[in-house]
Amino acid sequence: MPGSESVGVAVIGAGRAGMIHARNFASGSISGARLTAIAEPVDGPRRKARRELQIARAYSDYRQVLGDAATDAVVVATPSAYHGDVVVAAAQAGKHVLCEKPMAMHAAECDAMLAAVEQAA
Repeated sequence: MPGSESVGVAVIGAGRAGMIHARNFASGSISGARLTAIAEPVDGPRRKARRELQIARAYSDYRQVLGDAATDAVVVATPSAYHGDVVVAAAQAGKHVLCEKPMAMHAAECDAMLAAVEQAA
């Protein structure tokens, strides 16, 4: 993000872990980063997160975040079974990625995630 003052971060998943990350970014307590969006497929939690975080962008599909030019990086806080697909798509979209644990459901999925990140670098 050459020339920018802060990194735009979107959180994918508005459950307990996702909201911890989102609140931290939204509060400004993480120097050099700002919350740009949240993605959550379930309507109720998405609306609640949007209101609480006071953000303009709340997407129902994580792929919408990946096309958002204001977003430089994503925090993947979805259920673990979805981590692989989301991380691979984020890497292919050129986003930096922080993935919650566990990273994946099996070693082959980890390998695919790592390969996508290395290819994007």
